[in-house]
Amino acid sequence: MPENEPIIESCLKFDVLSFRRTMNGQVDSVDYIRTAVKHDFLKFDFCDTAHIRYARTSIPYIAEDGSHTFVLEVVHDVISQLFMFTNDHALMDRHQLNAFADSISLETGMFYDCHSLEDILIYKITGDYSKGLYNSIGRYNTTEKLGNTIAHFNFDYGIVHLQDNIGTSSMLKLERLK
Repeated sequence: MPENEPIIESCLKFDVLSFRRTMNGQVDSVDYIRTAVKHDFLKFDFCDTAHIRYARTSIPYIAEDGSHTFVLEVVHDVISQLFMFTNDHALMDRHQLNAFADSISLETGMFYDCHSLEDILIYKITGDYSKGLYNSIGRYNTTEKLGNTIAHFNFDYGIVHLQDNIGTSSMLKLERLK
């Protein structure tokens, strides 16, 4: 769908994303490498005669040392929605990507026009990521809000900030290097 294109183009601008990583009290830098992009559809059978299809693009990134992965997914459901899957968490921009952009000040610099991605539910990354976010009639299905993972997305830089497992001993913090 044409409405997906600005988000997808922004995500595809980068084969490699470089971050300042803080984990277990250690600070280093890490590159995340984009792997095979998948364009397909989420398909749902609403009833015997009605079928719902949502255009979807999955854009996976993996840390160069293999220690962590995240997947950005753009799904067109009336409007385009950006999801991010990391470890056992699914995040999305509840305000959509056309409004409520904020600035975020990181140790690596200031990033403007960032969109907050909120942790919306526990979701194991196995196979068909976003299918777990929709119920049988294709509506968005939020069952549990966790709040211990946050991220920020920017059209010029992609993911600029991620804090995963906040408040635990396995907290991971990524800050985009310009």
